[in-house]
Amino acid sequence: MRGSCSSSSQPKRPVGLLLLWQSSGQVRQVRVNRPLTMRMESKMKIEVDTVTLPAYYASAFVNGDYSGLDDREESLVNKLVADLAKDGFEIVDVARDEDGEGFEPRFTWSYRLYGGDANGGEVLDYVVHRIKE
Repeated sequence: MRGSCSSSSQPKRPVGLLLLWQSSGQVRQVRVNRPLTMRMESKMKIEVDTVTLPAYYASAFVNGDYSGLDDREESLVNKLVADLAKDGFEIVDVARDEDGEGFEPRFTWSYRLYGGDANGGEVLDYVVHRIKE
């Protein structure tokens, strides 16, 4: 039911991407709940997926804003971005809910598995694109 409160303490998971585009003068939309490959008129494909990485570095990942990070942290961010780039992926945004709001970070004790440098920490899902021709 819309507007009801949930007593569950589980964080919301991304429900997918809402894509909007204009075609034949009409705006069309589609909700995507899985990795997606789009074909564009130029015969390019954009593969859309999500990755989970440390929340602390969101500004650096999405906006290229490294202010507040020390040299070690900046090096870690650059390594994570370079690892994604090896597979052709680029971070474009944080994952968002159906209202367009970014999800809240969630805590994990498996922080190192997501590129963190501590035993536990907060992570976020990030939207990544890979462009293929």
